[in-house]
Amino acid sequence: MSWWSEPRTSTAPPAVIGHRGAPDLATENTRRSFELAMSAGVDVVETDVRLTADGHIVCFHDDDFQRLCGRPERVDSVPLSEARAIFPDLLEFDDFLALTGQFPIVVDTKYAGEREIDRFVGAVEHHGALARSLFTAYSPERAQWLRDRCAQANIGIFFLEGVDEIVSARAVGARWIRVLPTDHEPAAVDGFRAEGLLTISVASALAVLGTPSERADLERLVALGIDGVIASKTQFAVEVYSNISAVTSE
Repeated sequence: MSWWSEPRTSTAPPAVIGHRGAPDLATENTRRSFELAMSAGVDVVETDVRLTADGHIVCFHDDDFQRLCGRPERVDSVPLSEARAIFPDLLEFDDFLALTGQFPIVVDTKYAGEREIDRFVGAVEHHGALARSLFTAYSPERAQWLRDRCAQANIGIFFLEGVDEIVSARAVGARWIRVLPTDHEPAAVDGFRAEGLLTISVASALAVLGTPSERADLERLVALGIDGVIASKTQFAVEVYSNISAVTSE
C-alpha cells in the first residue's frame, strides 16, 4: 500500500513534511538539506522541480537564481552545466529520487505546463517511485493533466483560492487537499474529512504561505485534526509532535 493511501486517525499528530528538506539547517532543496530532514525524523520530504534549458529536471523552487544566488538568470534559460556553475549544490531530480530510496515524497510541480508534468511523472515512474510520491496541483487544469498522464498518480489539490477544491478533488480522484489559513476552522476541516479527503497545511494561522514555526501554530494544527504539515523548522516540528504522541499514548 502507498503511504499516501494508508488510513490515518484524526487524533494522531500530523505527519511532518520537510519543506524543501530542512531549510533551517542547510540550503533548501540540496542533498544535505534532504539528508538532514530524513535524519531529523520527518515522515515525508518535499521538493520543487523545474526544467533547465537542456531538459534536465532539477530540485529548485524559484523560477530564477536571484534569491539564492543573487543572479537574474531563469532556471529554464540555462543548461545544467551553467545552472551548476551558478548554484554548485544544485541537485538533479534523478539523484533526489535515488537519495530518498523508499521514503515518501511530495513533488511540487508549481506552475508547470503539460509538457513539464509529463517529464516529472515520467521520471518518478522510471525510478519506481510512483506509490511513494504525491504530486501537487495548483489549478484544476494541472490536476487533470496529472490524472490524464497517470491513472495511478497520487494528487494533492494545492489551489490558492477561488476554486472549489472538493469538486476538483472528486473530478481527478485526489485524496489529499491543502488547507489554507482561511479554512483553519474545525467545520472546514471536518467538511474535507466528510468527503474522504486527508489534509495538509502549509501555513500557520497568522501567515499567508509561510510554514508554521511556533509551537502554538503546530499544536493548533493537531487540535484541528490536520493530517500533514509542511514544516521548514523540521527538527522542531518533529520534536513537538513526538512529545504530543508520547503524552497521548500514556
